[in-house]
Amino acid sequence: MKLIDLDKVGLCVSSACAVHCTVMPLIFIYSSTLGVFSFIESPVVEVFILAATVLVGGISLIPTAIRYRQFYMLVLFISGILLVINSEVTAEVWSKITLSVAGGLLMAYAHFENLKLKNRHS
Repeated sequence: MKLIDLDKVGLCVSSACAVHCTVMPLIFIYSSTLGVFSFIESPVVEVFILAATVLVGGISLIPTAIRYRQFYMLVLFISGILLVINSEVTAEVWSKITLSVAGGLLMAYAHFENLKLKNRHS
């Protein structure tokens, strides 16, 4: 029985983070007309997505980095987290979108590189 590959989960969660960070500011702008989706702009949703991303990333990336002594995935992942966090303190909407999407994509790319590394050594 094969366990769930956390890198694939991480790719999905990080991509969901990038999509959420793209859509959320636009929904915030148009929230009066799209009130149905206002739950997406909730700080609880943002914290939950970021926490899930960090948890899955840590569980999947750290053991691989230590085992193969390849730490560039962790650098990519942490850079992505920092971009997403930085986007939360930015007031300008397009900067917020750009930083958060770039961060989500960096985190997803870190999982992709981790998958490649694990497949290369299996």
